[in-house]
Amino acid sequence: MKRPLGIFAALGAAVSLFGPMNSIDAATTTTEVVKIADGDTFDAEVFGEVQRVRMLGINSTETGECHAEAAKVWLKERIEGRDVELTAKDPSVTLNFGRPARFVDLDGDDIGAEMLELGLVTPYPHPTENARNAKYLDLAAEAKSKGIGVWDDDACGSGPAQDSGVNLHVRWDAEEDDSKNVNGEWIDVYNPSNEPLDLAGWRVRDSSTRFYDFARGTTVQPGAYVRLHIGRGTDNAVHKYWNMDHPIFDNDLGESVYLFDPDGDIRDSFAYRCRLDCVNRYTDLTLGMNADAAGDDNTNINGEWIDLINNGDRRIKLYGTYIETFPYAYHFEPHHSIGANSVLRIYVGRGTNSGQTLYMNKTAPILTNAGETVTLKRKDGLVLEKLVWPVPFVSCTVTPGPPAPPSDPVDGSVSGVRGGAAATVGAERLGTICE
Repeated sequence: MKRPLGIFAALGAAVSLFGPMNSIDAATTTTEVVKIADGDTFDAEVFGEVQRVRMLGINSTETGECHAEAAKVWLKERIEGRDVELTAKDPSVTLNFGRPARFVDLDGDDIGAEMLELGLVTPYPHPTENARNAKYLDLAAEAKSKGIGVWDDDACGSGPAQDSGVNLHVRWDAEEDDSKNVNGEWIDVYNPSNEPLDLAGWRVRDSSTRFYDFARGTTVQPGAYVRLHIGRGTDNAVHKYWNMDHPIFDNDLGESVYLFDPDGDIRDSFAYRCRLDCVNRYTDLTLGMNADAAGDDNTNINGEWIDLINNGDRRIKLYGTYIETFPYAYHFEPHHSIGANSVLRIYVGRGTNSGQTLYMNKTAPILTNAGETVTLKRKDGLVLEKLVWPVPFVSCTVTPGPPAPPSDPVDGSVSGVRGGAAATVGAERLGTICE
């Protein structure tokens, strides 16, 4: 579901302290920058009035926080006292305390893009002022890959647990209607190290300025996660709740989540959709499914199943991937893996997970007999594998594969593996049965 515009409307609701909100009343305005307020905000003189302007597409850390001064100083040296061009598709767009929000250009140079390229700020995509969203997200991904500026994970101070490898996993698209399933959105803080990780003083931030601060006593055990649900609930050792009344992730916009340590360093960040490292490293995996259960699907829910098939000679860890048959999804846990040359089966109905058999625990069938698509995706939405039913006739190449799945009725089933042969078509395995 698309995130509601409420966050942007709320940020723009208050009356500006620096003149009337409509003093910048054109889509494009040339104005002199009078004073820099912080790394993404400045005062400009427009028609004899001083107006505070919020830059579109970027977010600086707040005054007093790590990296804030560096962004402010750079912006001051770059544009203070100079005439800049301010642009927006909608002249009424505002952010933060009713301030007009604009992209900023100086002599044809995109100032927000320059700041992102240098790692001075993070991207802040906007749902309607979206002309530069993709460009800005790409620049941020490049800066992150270089570990510069805000992406230097020990620039503000080394530690705590500097070598823990702590990272984020995010479910940004809840099942079905996000507005009715707010806790279907969540953020995992995962600890892959062999030592417990104390999260006291750590915080999570979204693309805007919303923070969640972890309370004292919050600890991530080795090889485990603490899961922050976006909606309301009662905290326990593993599950925490942000207590929002609405979802915060726009599925189509492409946003980021940041994990800050007590020093103010971004220790990890997560962005969707994939911007840079969009390489499929799960090429040994194929999919199978049985969309039409024997008898009545409604009384034989476990007659529907999805197979994940490992055609390779190594065990593959699955945390950070998920199976999707829209609008439903199964997200793999840290302990989930699939052995070499083996099949992991996910039944749609209820049951107890064991070994290579998992259950989605649905109370009704979800696979459509007339036609269905199942995908294996990486956590950032990158499609790793896709299976379509019914299967169109195509030419294919048969290569050796693992044994057939466990003995179940195969009527209505389709798989990347059938009778010990894997069928592939280009880079997309369609489950075609080769003859």
